[in-house]
Amino acid sequence: MERDSRLKVVGCIGIVGFLVATVIVGIIADGWAISVLWGWFAVPLFELPSLSIAQSMGLSALVAALSPSHYPATNDEGDTWDKIVRAVFYAIFLPLLRVLIGWIIVQFAFPI
Repeated sequence: MERDSRLKVVGCIGIVGFLVATVIVGIIADGWAISVLWGWFAVPLFELPSLSIAQSMGLSALVAALSPSHYPATNDEGDTWDKIVRAVFYAIFLPLLRVLIGWIIVQFAFPI
């Protein structure tokens, strides 16, 4: 019985560690996406200085702090892996999708 409880603790620590790593990678990915999009749109259009990834992460944190948060009603449907996949999607793939959409817009807005 003790072995099962140890395995559960190790599994929980692993999941928590993975989620913490996902949050950190997501914050960096979001900062990178904002930095790239800023360079593509704000710099040429408004002649603003470019932003580093760290400055973009700070800008993202500022906007998040000033924006109202809407949390969906909690329901316990779905397993833990479903929630983990959703967290990875929002943290990593959404910034990449934003950059892809921005790149497509740049191709039409600023033709070579």
